[in-house]
Amino acid sequence: MHRIYSCILILIVFGWLSLEAQDSFADRIKWKADTELESFHYLEKRNQVGNWQTEWKTNAEVKFQVSDHLSFSTNIQGNIGQVPDRMFFAIRELFAAYRKKRFIFRAGKQIVDWGNLPGWSPSGLPNRYRYYDFLDTKDEEIGIWALHGGYVSNSFTFRMTLSPFFRPSELYLTGNRWIDLPAEIGLGPGGSQLVQLLYQGSERSDQSDGYQFGLETALQLGKVEWAVNAFHGYNDIPLYRLLLGDPVSETSMDYRLELVYHNMSILSTRLKTYFGDWNGWFEFAHTRSRMMNEMHEPEPSPFYTLTLGTDRVFLFDQPEKQLKLLFQYIYTFNTQDIHYAPNDLDHVFRNTLLTRIAYRLNYAVSIELTALAELETAGYYFRPGITWKITDALHLSGGTELLGGKDRGFFGYYRDNARTWFSLAYSFIPKRKK
Repeated sequence: MHRIYSCILILIVFGWLSLEAQDSFADRIKWKADTELESFHYLEKRNQVGNWQTEWKTNAEVKFQVSDHLSFSTNIQGNIGQVPDRMFFAIRELFAAYRKKRFIFRAGKQIVDWGNLPGWSPSGLPNRYRYYDFLDTKDEEIGIWALHGGYVSNSFTFRMTLSPFFRPSELYLTGNRWIDLPAEIGLGPGGSQLVQLLYQGSERSDQSDGYQFGLETALQLGKVEWAVNAFHGYNDIPLYRLLLGDPVSETSMDYRLELVYHNMSILSTRLKTYFGDWNGWFEFAHTRSRMMNEMHEPEPSPFYTLTLGTDRVFLFDQPEKQLKLLFQYIYTFNTQDIHYAPNDLDHVFRNTLLTRIAYRLNYAVSIELTALAELETAGYYFRPGITWKITDALHLSGGTELLGGKDRGFFGYYRDNARTWFSLAYSFIPKRKK
């Protein structure tokens, strides 16, 4: 119940700020806040989880400018969901930032994006999320305690990030539609005796170095930006194995799930350029991760990812109209004859075409489409949506998500998670007194 009160408190405080902010106060403090009620209706039932998934999320960001160079920022979030683990109040970011000329430095809890592309980036695999929903990760990023510093100029960029503490993504092992816990196991000769498994919780096994370190170096060479990224740390999503307990009866036994966290390293190179009004980009990445072998032990699993993409913004004579296009191709290799689980989030994209279209008809109505074709597993994902801007602060959105394909691929495995959705969002707009 206190989490509900926390969400309401955020709304009251920022509603009051929007009405009562004084010039002397507003000169040093910048803030924004929004609240959104989002609901999904699934077309099929899955794993005894209901067809409706509804949540109310409130976000607030505050930045206090202490001096010309020093500032403090925080990002807080409250969420009300249908399961106990989705009732939370969290400080997502809380950091100090120092900027002088071309040097930047941040210390504290902050959301780190290890990738840097307009589309999907293989360098972003270690990004931290709350994985309650594998498709909708908007506003689900998790902040980590880190030091970030660098030098940025028109022709050269150097950035470095160090996070000394272990903070993986959050997995909701029960009470959602995206994680299937083992229900039975075959024992005896040839696994002929099926035994029902009764889940009794999980435990963590850490085989990683426990820290994260990343750096980026970029050069601007005329029309071309060339960058090299390196990351070493741990995979935010663990491997798992069963820890069988004592039999409960002749046909059932208890078990616990061991979550095995392991090292991950990524080395990538990236190019960005433009051709007239079109932007073009390329990334090639080598990822060294782990996978479980037949003996249920982690073993090295290196693979390579190549991605090419382009995007453009079209402007029209009518200033309220706008069209954005993005096309991307993703190919992963050195994975031949390797069987990945269909719910392995590191290998969703293997031979994939991605398209995003956003068209603003006027200042009130916009439509968007995300379409994806996974060629190796005949998978597809189709997400059309429409947004009506009722006022500058109040937006109503709705759409559908369809997915399918072969069972061995992500989109085919989760085909019964096709759904419709709608959201009602309100943004608090600061109003300064004259």
